[in-house]
Amino acid sequence: MKVIMDVPNAKNLPSLPDKAETEAQVASIWQFARYRLKTLWALPSVRLEAGIVSVLLLLLFAPALPGWWQRWTQIGSFQLYTVAVLPLVLLWIRLNRVRLVVPELDEITRNLQNLRATFRPQGDREDPDGSVLQALLEDQPPPAKRMLWPLLLGCLLTAFAYWVREPLLTCLAFLVVVAGILLYRHGTRMLRVTVFPLCFLLFLLPLPGMILDWINDRVQGLMFNSVLHVLLNANIETELAAEGNPLKINPKSPQGYELFATQAGLGLPEVWLVLMLTTWFLSLIRVPFRAKLGAVVGCIVLMGLLAVLRLLLLCWVGTIDREMMSLLEPLTRFLLVPLGIGGQILILRGFKCQKFQRWVSI
Repeated sequence: MKVIMDVPNAKNLPSLPDKAETEAQVASIWQFARYRLKTLWALPSVRLEAGIVSVLLLLLFAPALPGWWQRWTQIGSFQLYTVAVLPLVLLWIRLNRVRLVVPELDEITRNLQNLRATFRPQGDREDPDGSVLQALLEDQPPPAKRMLWPLLLGCLLTAFAYWVREPLLTCLAFLVVVAGILLYRHGTRMLRVTVFPLCFLLFLLPLPGMILDWINDRVQGLMFNSVLHVLLNANIETELAAEGNPLKINPKSPQGYELFATQAGLGLPEVWLVLMLTTWFLSLIRVPFRAKLGAVVGCIVLMGLLAVLRLLLLCWVGTIDREMMSLLEPLTRFLLVPLGIGGQILILRGFKCQKFQRWVSI
């Protein structure tokens, strides 16, 4: 029996086997969404369409992958965090699958709230979930507005990007094509629901070397100056070269030590990874925006402090045993991630960022 994908009516929903009759009782919006998800994914045409689109995207952008990878892993790049972007997006879609299958929910809820504000007598406490569920099952909202031009724009941008052979443009074309497919196939409602994963994919953009150098220079100067001030306040004779590198500890002493940025590493990939994980997790949490903003600011401050403390530790170890410093450098960079995540958990608890959105399926 055919299922209407945009807004299925109760009559169009196929019946389930007798053993599942109890589980198929639709008594809430989220039971309806789970039932729709189960029904749609059971259709061979839906699985076939998802497979075909995935294969076509892979074939279209497979030639660009080596250029992206080369840009992500070039010397001085902090974009090694990109290896976690696609898995996190897929996991986000998995956790929010119940919400994604009912893209018209916000529109129906908003329309019902407007009707209640206009016509409902004071003191009427009609259950909003029941009204929305009735609208989902019985009413037929207008079809979602679909657009073809973003998909065409993405195809043109893909051809242009391959012609100029710029990894940044080919990756941007990939994002535009994905957004165009959603707009053309599912309409503006689905695009509004998937705003976060589409924006999260911007982390994949392989930045040109000029932008990477500019960011590295600014961050390196900020971190090395912070280390310099801490050491000077501790009455340790320290100098910083005019170009911002290296950091010279006890330069007039025969046992003086010079810390180079390329030798110590700034830990930027690990810092960006923790910040990215924090942003991803906050998208699943039901808290006010000010709490989310405070958690992000807290993450930036925490990771900055950890990165500076790591450089101080390397400075101290380097003045004692330089070989030991070389061994500790990769270990301390790796420890930035678990220490950052542990500290961020405490920050999230402080802002009471622990309650998931009602549509998140853990």
